Amino acid sequence: MNKTLKLAFILPLIFATPVIAVAAEAHPVEIVGMQPSSTDATVDSALNNSVEKTTPEKPEKKKTTLAPVATAEPQAPRAEPATPTPKANANDYTIKSGDVLQVTVWKEENLDREVLVLPDGTIDFPLIGSFAAAGQTPAQVQVIIKNKLRSMIPGASVAVLVKATLGHTASVIGQVNKPGEIVMGHNLTVMQALSQAGGLTPYASEGRIIILRTVDGKQTSIEFPYDDIAQGRKLEMNITLKPGDVVVVPTASLF
Repeated sequence: MNKTLKLAFILPLIFATPVIAVAAEAHPVEIVGMQPSSTDATVDSALNNSVEKTTPEKPEKKKTTLAPVATAEPQAPRAEPATPTPKANANDYTIKSGDVLQVTVWKEENLDREVLVLPDGTIDFPLIGSFAAAGQTPAQVQVIIKNKLRSMIPGASVAVLVKATLGHTASVIGQVNKPGEIVMGHNLTVMQALSQAGGLTPYASEGRIIILRTVDGKQTSIEFPYDDIAQGRKLEMNITLKPGDVVVVPTASLF
């Protein structure tokens, strides 16, 4: 029993001896705080700079200063351009003897009718009788009818339209394929009239074509240079015909 106790005390001492010996042989190391060298400082500075550069800078918030709003001075209203007064032109149709007019009176069906402009230039209309219409525009005839109906139909609304321009005619005679009268529903030049007449025959004297026109009760003659106009020259001589004009195409002489 005593031996066993002795071994129990001796064995731990034996095994612990090398550890103590090794620990005794180790030299203690003294740790001394060292000042960083200049090289280390440079490296640290470079690192710090790189960190600063790579770190995105937050934009400074700028205070928005609202500028005072300038009060707009009231401007004088712009004057709108005045509506130009329509000038007389080719669209201001003048009624002629032979024209057919359509007259309409609003809410008066018995007064809606077609009227013919007689050779003397007058028309007959119910409740009014006869009055001159030739030489006036449809708008002027409309006012005349309205004024004449005022005593019988107060506030009458009247419309006058030209239904057929039979009074605006010109004639083409002589050496054309279809001589006769041409109704001019629009402005018509001499060349257009000759075209509607079927063109010239082989016997036409192209250099002696004339236009007969009545001016102030007197008949005048206007030469028409067909050859030049056909070749694109003297185009100003391709005049617009007027109602009552007569285009004469003579026969060419054999000699």
